[in-house]
Amino acid sequence: MAAASAKAGAAYRFAVAWRAILAVGANYVLCALAATALARLLPLAGMSRVEAAVTGTLVAIIAMPVLPVFVFAARSAWKPTLVMAACAALLWAAARLAGAPA
Repeated sequence: MAAASAKAGAAYRFAVAWRAILAVGANYVLCALAATALARLLPLAGMSRVEAAVTGTLVAIIAMPVLPVFVFAARSAWKPTLVMAACAALLWAAARLAGAPA
């Protein structure tokens, strides 16, 4: 009985540690990618480069506290992991396809 309890405790600690890594590291990467993608995409829609950079930064600042809430509110640690990985891939692709800043 003690081995099962220790195993469950270790799994719980791993899940909390993984969520903390997501809430800090993946959150930073995702917000940086969002700022970069918006700064590169918005000038293609006619916005000036300065306004696009400011808009991208403001969106990243707003998303910064929202993502950890999502990470710790989810039932399992897999859902935020997959969602954040998919969003990061899409933002990276969007920034890459928009090309280098002019």
